[in-house]
Amino acid sequence: MDIGALLNLYLRNLFFLLADIAPYFLVGLLVAGLIKVFLPHEKLSKHLGQESLGAVFKAALLGIPLPLCSCGVLPVAVSLRRSGAGLPATMAFLVTTPQTSIDAIFITFGLFGGAFALAYPLAALIAGVSAGLLVYFFFLPHSESPLFGGGSCAAGNGPPSANPLVQAIRYSFLELPAELTKPFVVGLLLAAALTTLLPPGFLGA
Repeated sequence: MDIGALLNLYLRNLFFLLADIAPYFLVGLLVAGLIKVFLPHEKLSKHLGQESLGAVFKAALLGIPLPLCSCGVLPVAVSLRRSGAGLPATMAFLVTTPQTSIDAIFITFGLFGGAFALAYPLAALIAGVSAGLLVYFFFLPHSESPLFGGGSCAAGNGPPSANPLVQAIRYSFLELPAELTKPFVVGLLLAAALTTLLPPGFLGA
């Protein structure tokens, strides 16, 4: 395959990846903004801010019913971290949330019965708590400095708005994307490169 054809394939893969990911990422940004504005910072800090097993467990529980995929959960996890959640709790939430949701649990119950419907979120809970504990025991000493420029709990840098919905939209689509754009674009470019260079069926072989 010549360079021109390879570049054309890369750009096409990049376009399709962006089209697949963007809607879920935008939903995640919106959910992050709503959590930032409508979920009090004091409650988040109280329940998820402590570097403890209880905070990890609560964060994993919080993620079980949310209908967010692995793309949509990223901005929400960043927002939780900036709002005062501890790093182990954030990791527990990040791992648990994409694995299940309230609608998926009900569908599982209808298709496979109560035992499967119970095991499904339980497995996600165990995975999330395990990931949070790994961060707590092995990585926490190296992450004492707050992420994202000090983890400011302010909803924005400008004058506060009287309308909470305006604050949520401002945070969702102006402030948070400013921090996530670089890693999002880098990840998208790398994913498109892997899709282009790896032969079809490589991971399924």
